Amino acid sequence: MPPVRASSHRPRNSERTVVVDGANVAYNYAECLSGWTAQGPPNFYGAQLCAVELVKMGAFPCVVVHKRWMADFSDRYAVHSQQSQAALAWLRDEGYLTLTPGGADDDSFSISYAQQQQAPIVTNDKYSNHMERTILSREFAKLALNMYSFSAARGDKIWTPEEHDRLPSYVLTGIMVPRAAGRDVR
Repeated sequence: MPPVRASSHRPRNSERTVVVDGANVAYNYAECLSGWTAQGPPNFYGAQLCAVELVKMGAFPCVVVHKRWMADFSDRYAVHSQQSQAALAWLRDEGYLTLTPGGADDDSFSISYAQQQQAPIVTNDKYSNHMERTILSREFAKLALNMYSFSAARGDKIWTPEEHDRLPSYVLTGIMVPRAAGRDVR
């Protein structure tokens, strides 16, 4: 199923696509903010921070978000909604936002799109349930999944990939490098 782009911007030939699990990054960003609870909303500003860093590397971030987040975000959550809405609008306006087609699961869609593009995925989700259902092979997971964290810098949060050299190496060469020993996907 082809992606539903929220805008017409496409990667240039020199840009390599990096798929971003938008909800995963948004929830992880929200989790690192003070006052967040397990039932709290995601904050898509985290996905914006991730996209900015990927662009600095020379990549084209394809931030995959289930289309429901665009449709009912303001009705669903009040906490962080202005910042999240502004981030979703920025991602859309820059051409980095990709909405899942109707009826599609965002994780399955991200995996399928990354496999088609032979592109890495930024997520902290190990996608174990997708490996059990054979949607994702362990071999592709070892190559494609890129973990990350948010850390504080001068009062703001910054997005940082866990293995600092894997994504820049992919951007330069187009070749995905396996995860380091001890960091395998199980």
